[in-house]
Amino acid sequence: MEMELEDIGNTPLLELATLSVNGNRVFSKCEYLNPSGSHKDRTYLNIINKLEKAGVLKPGMTLIDCSTGNGGAALAWIGRLKGYGVKIFMPEGMTEERKTQIRTYGADIVETPKESFLTGAVLQAKAYLSENSSEEFYYLDQSNSLLNKDSWRCCGKEIVKQLSAQNIVPDFFVCSIGTGGTFSGIAEVLKQTYSGIKTIALEVSNSAPLFAQRNNLAFNHRSHNLMGLGAGSFN
Repeated sequence: MEMELEDIGNTPLLELATLSVNGNRVFSKCEYLNPSGSHKDRTYLNIINKLEKAGVLKPGMTLIDCSTGNGGAALAWIGRLKGYGVKIFMPEGMTEERKTQIRTYGADIVETPKESFLTGAVLQAKAYLSENSSEEFYYLDQSNSLLNKDSWRCCGKEIVKQLSAQNIVPDFFVCSIGTGGTFSGIAEVLKQTYSGIKTIALEVSNSAPLFAQRNNLAFNHRSHNLMGLGAGSFN
């Protein structure tokens, strides 16, 4: 059965029994159960809905964004259901299954030089936009959009509801980061609900721009096999 936009979200919160030892309990939010298999379904549904409400987007336009594949698949799937064309700018070297999934959903992929990673994809996306009509194309720019973070408040509320049903007050929230939107949106809600919670953002050691910035270190992106994390692009 074909999944619909209404199937995004409300994913299970499952206890990881093998990690729940010595009185500690570890839970995981199963975001892979979103329709495209990506948590980014939440991100792009919220961004597109809000921009439609503001009159910025209209079906028939082509939506542009940059991705290593995870967000690209989500945008391609949602774009197809909502009647948008989608063009994903992606660094070379991403896995074939990601590219196949994006194309299966009807989106186009523009591969950019791998040496410049996502920064190069962003520059090419902006150059493409400058050469084409703003009435036909729109750059969603999830990495810099506050609507990205806003998308994740609902997930934070889901977690609170699911923990409350089991009378659990969490001590920590741990989340890996790429753009940081997922971590920031959920952490904001959890901090409002649980005053003592510690929120921890994880970066890939080979590509940790925020760690470098906080410690006044020179940042140099190095390749790794955790695509979607440690994007190497920040302001």
